[in-house]
Parts: sequence; structure tokens; C-alpha cells
Amino acid sequence: MAKSDSKRAQFGSRHLDEKRDVFAENAWFVLDDFEWSEQLSDFARLKIEQNSKCFVDECEKNRFEREANTFWDKFYEKHQNNFFKDRHWLSTEFPELFAFDSEQKVQILELGSGVGNTVFPLLQMNSVVNWDNFKGLVKIVPNGY
Repeated sequence: MAKSDSKRAQFGSRHLDEKRDVFAENAWFVLDDFEWSEQLSDFARLKIEQNSKCFVDECEKNRFEREANTFWDKFYEKHQNNFFKDRHWLSTEFPELFAFDSEQKVQILELGSGVGNTVFPLLQMNSVVNWDNFKGLVKIVPNGY
């Protein structure tokens, strides 16, 4: 089981009461005591409809698809493993991933593993296969952990 620390104990207990405070923290747990309504369903449908009318230029879309690896290469060359910080949220939000005996064999596949913030905590307990588009992560990830 993952170790708990004082920071994690607070994680999940923050509630956004004032809209102006939205950027004061990196995460808010408004879903903890959230009730969905028909009005919110209508609003969500409207937003989906509006979003469905916005399209990326076909040439740009093809370029981003074709050059995805290049964009990720540039991103990680610039940020290395400093961009995504380990927030220790995985064991809080998905405790079932850590609830297995050491005798049980569990396999997990993570796609888009990035710098390993999900993979490394899971590796302590499980067998994990991870994959990412960026080949340079093979060099970056071991240096960060």
C-alpha cells in the first residue's frame, strides 16, 4: 500500500467555494458533494453541440497528427522531467490499483506514460507495461527517479 503523508491527507478535502479562487490550487474536489441536474445536462449538451461546430483546419489537423512525435520531442527537450510534478493522487483516487497482495499477478498497461508519475508508484506493487510516443523519455525518466 502506498505511504501516506501530511500533504496527501489534505488532498481531496479542498472545495471551491469562491469562483475567484479557482487558480489558488492545482486541484479542487467539487465532485465530492456534487449533484447533477437536468439543467446541467442541458448545459452540457449545448456545450457539446457548440464544440462540435468548431473544427481545426484539415491541413493543420494532418500536420499535428503527422508530426506528433516531433512536437513531443520538442516539449520534453525543453522541460525534461520537470513539467509534470508527482502529485501522489493515484493512490488516493484509485486505491484499488494498490490493493493487491504481493502474491497476485496484476498487469497494467499505461498509454502515454510521460515522465512516469503513474508508472513508478505502480511498479512498486505491480507489473506495468508503459508506452509513450517520445523515444527520448527512455533517457529522461531514469534520471528523474
